[in-house]
Amino acid sequence: MSPKQTDWYLRKPDGAEYGPVTTSELQRWAAQCRIVAGNGVSADRENWLHVEDIPELEMDWMAQRPDGREYGPFNITATRELFEHDVLPEDAILTHRTTHKTVTVQQVLNEDSQAPTEPKATPRP
Repeated sequence: MSPKQTDWYLRKPDGAEYGPVTTSELQRWAAQCRIVAGNGVSADRENWLHVEDIPELEMDWMAQRPDGREYGPFNITATRELFEHDVLPEDAILTHRTTHKTVTVQQVLNEDSQAPTEPKATPRP
């Protein structure tokens, strides 16, 4: 993606198109598992790129399921969503496509639950 580009169109495998949206909105969608490998993105609706090939979306992780099937690539922050929707079991092994670092879904979930939360607003008197 070009740093100057701000308007993108997203195409799902069924042909549905969404947009225009900003790069930051696409990043949120990737983190929420609302876009997946195989979806396309385009600035002009003529030249389409695979979302997993867009570095800014950080779809860098592959999952190896216990049954041997692979899933991905996806954004690591989508792991909880994938687990909660029974896409990935907690013992699935996740591997970064570039660094080859490996973690389990359970490790990601544990790190996620230990992340600092935003302070709650103090009620005004």
